Amino acid sequence: MRSPRDRLIAFFMLLPSLVLLAIFVYGFIGQTIQTSTTDWGRDQATALAEDPPIKSVGLENYENLMTDLLEFPFRNALVNTFFFTVFFVGGAIVLGFLLALLLDQRIAGEGLFRTTFLFPMALSFVVTGTIWRWMLQPSGGINALPERMLGLGVLDFQWTNSREVRLPFQWHEVPQYLTYLGLAVLGFLAFNALLARRWRPVGILAALAVGLVALQALEFWENTIWPRWMTPPRKRSSRPRATTWR
Repeated sequence: MRSPRDRLIAFFMLLPSLVLLAIFVYGFIGQTIQTSTTDWGRDQATALAEDPPIKSVGLENYENLMTDLLEFPFRNALVNTFFFTVFFVGGAIVLGFLLALLLDQRIAGEGLFRTTFLFPMALSFVVTGTIWRWMLQPSGGINALPERMLGLGVLDFQWTNSREVRLPFQWHEVPQYLTYLGLAVLGFLAFNALLARRWRPVGILAALAVGLVALQALEFWENTIWPRWMTPPRKRSSRPRATTWR
Protein backbone atom coordinates (compact mmCIF):
# COMPACT_ATOMS: atom_id res chain seq x y z
CA MET A 1 0.00 0.00 0.00
CA ARG A 2 1.25 3.44 -0.86
CA SER A 3 1.45 5.99 1.89
CA PRO A 4 -0.59 9.25 1.79
CA ARG A 5 2.67 11.12 1.20
CA ASP A 6 3.39 9.13 -1.99
CA ARG A 7 -0.16 9.74 -3.24
CA LEU A 8 0.18 13.46 -2.56
CA ILE A 9 3.48 13.62 -4.45
CA ALA A 10 1.95 11.73 -7.38
CA PHE A 11 -1.03 14.10 -7.41
CA PHE A 12 1.18 17.21 -7.52
CA MET A 13 3.27 15.61 -10.28
CA LEU A 14 0.12 15.12 -12.38
CA LEU A 15 -1.47 18.45 -11.44
CA PRO A 16 0.19 20.60 -14.19
CA SER A 17 -0.87 18.14 -16.89
CA LEU A 18 -4.41 18.01 -15.50
CA VAL A 19 -4.64 21.81 -15.43
CA LEU A 20 -3.38 22.17 -19.00
CA LEU A 21 -5.72 19.39 -20.16
CA ALA A 22 -8.70 21.02 -18.46
CA ILE A 23 -7.95 24.44 -19.98
CA PHE A 24 -6.76 23.69 -23.52
CA VAL A 25 -8.97 20.65 -24.24
CA TYR A 26 -12.14 20.63 -22.18
CA GLY A 27 -12.19 24.41 -21.71
CA PHE A 28 -12.12 25.05 -25.47
CA ILE A 29 -14.69 22.29 -26.04
CA GLY A 30 -17.01 24.02 -23.60
CA GLN A 31 -16.37 27.39 -25.26
CA THR A 32 -17.20 25.88 -28.66
CA ILE A 33 -20.46 24.46 -27.33
CA GLN A 34 -21.32 27.82 -25.77
CA THR A 35 -20.57 29.64 -29.04
CA SER A 36 -22.76 27.21 -30.99
CA THR A 37 -25.78 28.40 -28.97
CA THR A 38 -25.36 32.03 -30.14
CA ASP A 39 -25.96 33.91 -33.38
CA TRP A 40 -22.29 34.78 -33.84
CA GLY A 41 -21.20 34.63 -37.48
CA ARG A 42 -24.58 35.21 -39.11
CA ASP A 43 -23.70 38.80 -39.93
CA GLN A 44 -20.39 38.46 -41.75
CA ALA A 45 -19.80 42.21 -41.67
CA THR A 46 -19.55 42.27 -37.86
CA ALA A 47 -18.45 38.68 -37.19
CA LEU A 48 -14.75 39.57 -36.97
CA ALA A 49 -15.25 42.86 -35.18
CA GLU A 50 -13.54 43.51 -31.85
CA ASP A 51 -16.80 43.40 -29.89
CA PRO A 52 -19.49 41.91 -32.15
CA PRO A 53 -23.10 41.82 -30.94
CA ILE A 54 -23.87 38.27 -29.81
CA LYS A 55 -27.27 36.97 -28.80
CA SER A 56 -28.13 33.56 -27.41
CA VAL A 57 -30.42 31.51 -29.66
CA GLY A 58 -30.50 28.22 -27.76
CA LEU A 59 -30.59 25.14 -29.97
CA GLU A 60 -31.74 26.99 -33.09
CA ASN A 61 -28.41 26.45 -34.85
CA TYR A 62 -28.61 22.71 -34.31
CA GLU A 63 -32.19 22.66 -35.61
CA ASN A 64 -31.13 24.51 -38.75
CA LEU A 65 -28.17 22.20 -39.12
CA MET A 66 -30.36 19.09 -39.17
CA THR A 67 -33.26 20.44 -41.22
CA ASP A 68 -31.94 22.89 -43.83
CA LEU A 69 -30.32 20.26 -46.05
CA LEU A 70 -29.94 22.56 -49.04
CA GLU A 71 -27.82 25.09 -47.17
CA PHE A 72 -26.29 22.79 -44.56
CA PRO A 73 -25.85 19.21 -45.89
CA PHE A 74 -24.68 18.18 -42.45
CA ARG A 75 -27.13 15.35 -41.88
CA ASN A 76 -26.15 13.59 -45.11
CA ALA A 77 -22.47 13.98 -44.25
CA LEU A 78 -23.13 12.66 -40.74
CA VAL A 79 -24.93 9.57 -42.04
CA ASN A 80 -22.21 8.91 -44.64
CA THR A 81 -19.51 9.30 -42.01
CA PHE A 82 -21.36 6.90 -39.68
CA PHE A 83 -21.65 4.17 -42.33
CA PHE A 84 -18.09 4.67 -43.51
CA THR A 85 -16.77 4.50 -39.95
CA VAL A 86 -18.77 1.38 -39.10
CA PHE A 87 -17.79 -0.51 -42.24
CA PHE A 88 -14.19 0.71 -42.22
CA VAL A 89 -13.63 -0.09 -38.56
CA GLY A 90 -15.43 -3.44 -38.92
CA GLY A 91 -13.43 -4.33 -42.02
CA ALA A 92 -10.18 -3.29 -40.34
CA ILE A 93 -10.98 -5.46 -37.31
CA VAL A 94 -11.80 -8.48 -39.46
CA LEU A 95 -8.74 -7.99 -41.65
CA GLY A 96 -6.53 -7.51 -38.61
CA PHE A 97 -7.96 -10.68 -37.04
CA LEU A 98 -7.19 -12.66 -40.21
CA LEU A 99 -3.65 -11.29 -40.35
CA ALA A 100 -3.18 -12.16 -36.68
CA LEU A 101 -4.33 -15.71 -37.42
CA LEU A 102 -1.84 -15.96 -40.28
CA LEU A 103 0.93 -14.69 -38.04
CA ASP A 104 0.04 -17.29 -35.39
CA GLN A 105 -0.23 -20.24 -37.80
CA ARG A 106 2.68 -22.14 -39.25
CA ILE A 107 2.13 -21.48 -42.94
CA ALA A 108 4.39 -21.76 -45.96
CA GLY A 109 6.63 -18.72 -46.18
CA GLU A 110 5.96 -17.77 -42.58
CA GLY A 111 9.26 -15.91 -42.18
CA LEU A 112 8.77 -13.86 -45.34
CA PHE A 113 5.18 -13.03 -44.43
CA ARG A 114 6.09 -11.90 -40.91
CA THR A 115 9.00 -9.83 -42.19
CA THR A 116 6.83 -8.17 -44.83
CA PHE A 117 4.04 -7.54 -42.33
CA LEU A 118 6.19 -6.16 -39.52
CA PHE A 119 8.84 -4.33 -41.57
CA PRO A 120 6.80 -1.11 -42.12
CA MET A 121 6.17 -0.88 -38.37
CA ALA A 122 9.91 -0.90 -37.74
CA LEU A 123 10.44 2.17 -39.95
CA SER A 124 9.62 5.76 -39.10
CA PHE A 125 6.87 7.64 -40.91
CA VAL A 126 9.48 9.87 -42.54
CA VAL A 127 11.27 6.90 -44.09
CA THR A 128 8.02 5.24 -45.17
CA GLY A 129 6.73 8.49 -46.70
CA THR A 130 10.00 9.00 -48.56
CA ILE A 131 9.83 5.47 -49.99
CA TRP A 132 6.25 5.93 -51.19
CA ARG A 133 7.12 9.32 -52.65
CA TRP A 134 9.98 7.76 -54.60
CA MET A 135 7.76 4.91 -55.81
CA LEU A 136 4.91 7.17 -56.98
CA GLN A 137 6.83 10.09 -58.47
CA PRO A 138 6.08 10.62 -62.19
CA SER A 139 9.70 10.49 -63.42
CA GLY A 140 10.91 7.49 -61.42
CA GLY A 141 9.90 4.68 -59.15
CA ILE A 142 7.17 2.50 -60.65
CA ASN A 143 7.04 4.56 -63.84
CA ALA A 144 10.72 3.89 -64.50
CA LEU A 145 10.52 0.09 -64.04
CA PRO A 146 9.48 -0.70 -67.67
CA GLU A 147 12.51 1.18 -69.00
CA ARG A 148 15.00 -0.30 -66.56
CA MET A 149 13.73 -3.88 -66.73
CA LEU A 150 12.35 -4.19 -70.29
CA GLY A 151 13.99 -1.31 -72.12
CA LEU A 152 10.65 0.39 -72.79
CA GLY A 153 9.85 4.05 -72.38
CA VAL A 154 9.18 5.69 -69.05
CA LEU A 155 5.52 5.72 -68.07
CA ASP A 156 3.92 9.10 -67.54
CA PHE A 157 1.23 8.60 -64.92
CA GLN A 158 0.40 11.00 -62.11
CA TRP A 159 -0.19 8.57 -59.24
CA THR A 160 -1.25 11.14 -56.67
CA ASN A 161 -2.86 13.96 -58.65
CA SER A 162 -4.29 12.41 -61.81
CA ARG A 163 -7.84 13.47 -62.66
CA GLU A 164 -8.27 10.91 -65.43
CA VAL A 165 -8.22 7.75 -63.26
CA ARG A 166 -10.00 7.45 -59.96
CA LEU A 167 -11.07 4.72 -57.57
CA PRO A 168 -14.85 5.03 -57.22
CA PHE A 169 -16.67 3.91 -54.10
CA GLN A 170 -20.44 3.51 -53.85
CA TRP A 171 -22.39 2.65 -50.73
CA HIS A 172 -24.55 0.01 -52.39
CA GLU A 173 -21.41 -2.00 -53.19
CA VAL A 174 -20.54 -2.47 -49.49
CA PRO A 175 -22.62 -5.71 -49.14
CA GLN A 176 -20.79 -7.10 -52.17
CA TYR A 177 -17.40 -6.41 -50.60
CA LEU A 178 -18.55 -7.91 -47.30
CA THR A 179 -19.78 -11.00 -49.16
CA TYR A 180 -16.38 -11.47 -50.77
CA LEU A 181 -14.72 -11.03 -47.39
CA GLY A 182 -17.11 -13.56 -45.83
CA LEU A 183 -16.38 -16.07 -48.60
CA ALA A 184 -12.66 -15.66 -48.01
CA VAL A 185 -13.08 -16.26 -44.26
CA LEU A 186 -15.30 -19.31 -44.82
CA GLY A 187 -12.87 -20.71 -47.36
CA PHE A 188 -9.99 -20.26 -44.93
CA LEU A 189 -11.90 -21.96 -42.09
CA ALA A 190 -13.12 -24.78 -44.35
CA PHE A 191 -9.57 -25.41 -45.56
CA ASN A 192 -8.29 -25.69 -41.98
CA ALA A 193 -11.17 -28.04 -41.08
CA LEU A 194 -10.44 -30.13 -44.17
CA LEU A 195 -6.79 -30.46 -43.19
CA ALA A 196 -7.88 -31.61 -39.73
CA ARG A 197 -10.33 -34.10 -41.33
CA ARG A 198 -13.32 -32.64 -39.54
CA TRP A 199 -16.00 -33.29 -42.12
CA ARG A 200 -18.99 -31.84 -40.27
CA PRO A 201 -17.52 -28.32 -39.96
CA VAL A 202 -16.49 -28.53 -43.62
CA GLY A 203 -20.11 -29.23 -44.63
CA ILE A 204 -21.47 -26.40 -42.48
CA LEU A 205 -18.94 -23.89 -43.82
CA ALA A 206 -19.56 -25.06 -47.39
CA ALA A 207 -23.31 -24.56 -46.90
CA LEU A 208 -22.71 -21.04 -45.60
CA ALA A 209 -20.43 -20.29 -48.54
CA VAL A 210 -23.06 -21.57 -50.98
CA GLY A 211 -25.64 -19.37 -49.28
CA LEU A 212 -23.46 -16.29 -49.66
CA VAL A 213 -22.83 -17.13 -53.31
CA ALA A 214 -26.59 -17.53 -53.83
CA LEU A 215 -27.23 -14.15 -52.22
CA GLN A 216 -24.60 -12.55 -54.43
CA ALA A 217 -26.08 -14.19 -57.53
CA LEU A 218 -29.56 -13.00 -56.49
CA GLU A 219 -28.28 -9.46 -56.05
CA PHE A 220 -26.60 -9.60 -59.46
CA TRP A 221 -29.84 -10.87 -61.03
CA GLU A 222 -31.91 -8.18 -59.34
CA ASN A 223 -29.58 -5.30 -60.18
CA THR A 224 -28.32 -6.33 -63.62
CA ILE A 225 -30.23 -9.09 -65.43
CA TRP A 226 -33.79 -8.36 -64.26
CA PRO A 227 -33.82 -4.61 -65.14
CA ARG A 228 -32.45 -5.31 -68.61
CA TRP A 229 -34.91 -8.15 -69.18
CA MET A 230 -37.90 -6.08 -68.07
CA THR A 231 -36.92 -3.06 -70.14
CA PRO A 232 -39.05 -3.12 -73.33
CA PRO A 233 -37.12 -3.04 -76.59
CA ARG A 234 -37.06 0.15 -78.51
CA LYS A 235 -39.56 0.39 -81.29
CA ARG A 236 -38.12 0.76 -84.72
CA SER A 237 -39.07 3.84 -86.61
CA SER A 238 -41.70 3.31 -89.31
CA ARG A 239 -40.27 6.05 -91.45
CA PRO A 240 -38.52 4.86 -94.61
CA ARG A 241 -34.83 5.45 -94.66
CA ALA A 242 -33.65 8.20 -96.91
CA THR A 243 -31.75 7.00 -99.93
CA THR A 244 -28.65 8.87 -100.90
CA TRP A 245 -27.67 8.77 -104.56
CA ARG A 246 -24.10 9.21 -105.53
